[in-house]
Amino acid sequence: MDINNTAATMRRLDDAEPGTFQRSEASGPGGDYSNNGGTLHYQIQSRRRAQSSAAASSGGNIVAAVLGLDLSAKAAMLLVIVQLIVLLICESLVMKAHLSELDALMAINSTNPGWLLLVNETSNSIIPFAEADTIYEGIFIAAQIFMVYLAFDAIISSSKIQLIATTVFSLAMFGYSCEQYVQSANLVTSDAIGATHYGFLQTYGFQFHRTAPYEIAVIAAGLLFFIVWCYFAFKLYNLFGWSVFKELGADVEVRKRLTLYHIYMMLLKLDVFFFLSFVIQYVLLVFGDTDSMAKTVNIVVSPIVVVVLLLIAYFAVTRESNLLMTFLLVGLSGGVGYLVDRVIDIWTVTDPTKYKSSKTSLTLFTILTLIAALSTFAVAVLNFLNFGKGLMQSLKNKRTPVHTMERQHPVEMPAISGAGTSVKASAELLQRVPAVTYGGQVGEDIAEQCLKEAYDNGINFFDNAEVYANGKSEIAMGKAIKKFGWKRSSYVISTKIYWAGEGVNEKGLSRKHIIEGTKAALERLQLDYVDLVFAHRPDMDTPMEEIVRAFNHVIDCGWAFYWGTSEWSAEQLTDAHRIAENLGLIGPLMEQPQYNMFHRERFEKEYAPLYKKHGLGTTIWSPLASGILTGKYNSGEIPADSRMALEGFKNSAGFETPEGKLKLEKVAKLKSIADKLGCTLAQLALAWCLKNPNVSTVITGASKASQISENIKALVVVPKLTAEILAEIEVILANKPAIEMNFR
Repeated sequence: MDINNTAATMRRLDDAEPGTFQRSEASGPGGDYSNNGGTLHYQIQSRRRAQSSAAASSGGNIVAAVLGLDLSAKAAMLLVIVQLIVLLICESLVMKAHLSELDALMAINSTNPGWLLLVNETSNSIIPFAEADTIYEGIFIAAQIFMVYLAFDAIISSSKIQLIATTVFSLAMFGYSCEQYVQSANLVTSDAIGATHYGFLQTYGFQFHRTAPYEIAVIAAGLLFFIVWCYFAFKLYNLFGWSVFKELGADVEVRKRLTLYHIYMMLLKLDVFFFLSFVIQYVLLVFGDTDSMAKTVNIVVSPIVVVVLLLIAYFAVTRESNLLMTFLLVGLSGGVGYLVDRVIDIWTVTDPTKYKSSKTSLTLFTILTLIAALSTFAVAVLNFLNFGKGLMQSLKNKRTPVHTMERQHPVEMPAISGAGTSVKASAELLQRVPAVTYGGQVGEDIAEQCLKEAYDNGINFFDNAEVYANGKSEIAMGKAIKKFGWKRSSYVISTKIYWAGEGVNEKGLSRKHIIEGTKAALERLQLDYVDLVFAHRPDMDTPMEEIVRAFNHVIDCGWAFYWGTSEWSAEQLTDAHRIAENLGLIGPLMEQPQYNMFHRERFEKEYAPLYKKHGLGTTIWSPLASGILTGKYNSGEIPADSRMALEGFKNSAGFETPEGKLKLEKVAKLKSIADKLGCTLAQLALAWCLKNPNVSTVITGASKASQISENIKALVVVPKLTAEILAEIEVILANKPAIEMNFR
């Protein structure tokens, strides 16, 4: 394999993204592979893939989107459906009990109207207040249905902002259910109708607050569902990124503007619900029977005004229209002024029957509507300031990635050479995508998004292994590739064979397992062949000739084009090449070793003779040293959301040891060099690896598509690593392997 040193392949190890559990590549066969995450490698092609991406996206639908969701996302969707059903049943019982209570009050009012008069009133009774409660019960049911919509939309679109909005909305509805209980409890009390009349009702046998058991059930169920939703929301928050971000490339400024755009669109949804709910409540509570004309006008006109404002709000931003935005801001200003006036009127009105004892509830909804309107106004202004700065053009062209790299022309180099043939992989960018991290926080949906992001940015090399997530990683990759409909010649796939299960014939490099493992991998990937197949580790129990012959058989059968190794010693590689040469067979052409600033001996010293002698290509892993080189452990503390905080890794950090402390000291010193070059520590570490001419591809981390652009920026750092800068780094590291001298 002979790729330009700026070529790169990246695979998500958790050293670049905290909070995701994954097996260490350094583990041997005795390591824990039961919870390891799936992994995708990829290498960039310099050409863009707009047409194929558009074709892939056009075939999507809601059902397919739901079926492809992570298990946590599906569970969250099921939760909100169950919540809706349970709360609808409970609230229906509340309404039934309330109507029964209202009928009893009406019966009492027909025979003893004086009993229900408000204190110090001669004509106003509590009947209108009881009738008003039914309005809020109906609004509560509508709110639950609206929350299902918000939750589903947030999950399907992988929107963090809408996920937060749904959580806040759920909390508000829980508070509203508590207010409903308080309001019902205060409907018929001695304070409302006087102690004497209250005593009459007791003598009469009237059942006070008969809705209480069902309202308590609503509160308890609402609290339980809210807590469970928060649990899922927390998990999903770590999975989600802005779904459209995955299609905008690496332009950070465009992504910031898109954040405002996304928040704006989310606020419009909330505006519609709160404005319409407010109008309905206000009309039914304030306008009496004598105001039928005014009531009709408000019921008809208000929704029309809201819809018109919504359309103006939408087209003002999507078309970047200054005129429409002006109309919108004027309309929102008028709406805000009206809502403020209503709040003042609610609490200063002298007529006790105008709001039918619903001051608190109506105030709550009015304030929520006011907050939504003010937020929309503020975000609308921010979006207005972004007019003409490229957001809409980026959205229109979102299938064509926005490249920010300096190189303008594709550079194609032979990726793997052997027997006069080569697989081509163009060298320009670098990154790596997660396939599936089962037991952690990355699922198939995120893997699919990252896979698509990589391909849309020209990445054409994806690697997997039978051991990753016990084969589920290959299944996820196969599903995604089939869904996107990519042309087979447009991408390179590799897999690795060694660990497939616990059975005696499900591990190692026997001829039986190499052949069966490769065929099983092809079935999981839904492919006729892989381009590359790796021996994931050396097998001391299988003769080298058997291994070489088996991999050549795989090649001869058309199941793979080339074979390579991972973490083999130089002696083992030399032995394999010697046997292959003697038998007239193909030897291993690529190796996947660990290599970073702190792990250099094998790569720089042991393998040194092999690069020229056998043309050995390399795909290095752990360039960030399990995250140490990102600087996030510099304080000596392990962040709660980091990889080292996860089960299986808690005792592996070793920061308290002299060696661990020395590493952290070196990372702190490297920070000054990164600052001087205008990059992050992670980008410096990646660029340092790429600078080595014997590094063909780099494996590094990204558990969400938005991180790809950050890793890509390591490419622009590579040319900045001059001899002087590299010398400064060597002084800090002080660990350069001593190369054996040739005394001839």
